[in-house]
Amino acid sequence: MSYRQNKVLNYVIDVVGSRLTIPILWYLQQNQTMTYEQLREDIVFVTNTSLHKALKDLVEHGILEQEGNLYLISESGKELIPILKEFVEWGQKHLHEQ
Repeated sequence: MSYRQNKVLNYVIDVVGSRLTIPILWYLQQNQTMTYEQLREDIVFVTNTSLHKALKDLVEHGILEQEGNLYLISESGKELIPILKEFVEWGQKHLHEQ
């Protein structure tokens, strides 16, 4: 792997590598906008601290936008939705193999 490829991979992992990124994007792409409280209710395995940090990071990276108390997926973040759907399809295919 070249230095450039490694740098890009590290960037991708930094931006979307959190265990909360996929659930946050999944719920937001289904609901368009959600409040912190709504996300907290839907993502049951998360602490307040980790959800707050994940949302803050995703906003800082331009994946999400925050309008008042609402979160929504940015245009840049919408580019991740087809990839997210492929992850879900892969999971559905391989879940029963375990």
